[in-house]
Amino acid sequence: MTNEGGSTGLVDVRALLLRTDWNAVEHCCPNVAPMTPVILRQLLDDDLRACGGLK
Repeated sequence: MTNEGGSTGLVDVRALLLRTDWNAVEHCCPNVAPMTPVILRQLLDDDLRACGGLK
């Protein structure tokens, strides 16, 4: 697999989330759908409270 820079390696997940057309994705809960990229980005956060690791 190659990333946008042409090098082999891991995909930049944050960039993938940003360039995904979330309006084109079918959702089971349309009222929550606009929050999908925000929720997914929180999972990648270094702050454990933001990603749900600590209460």
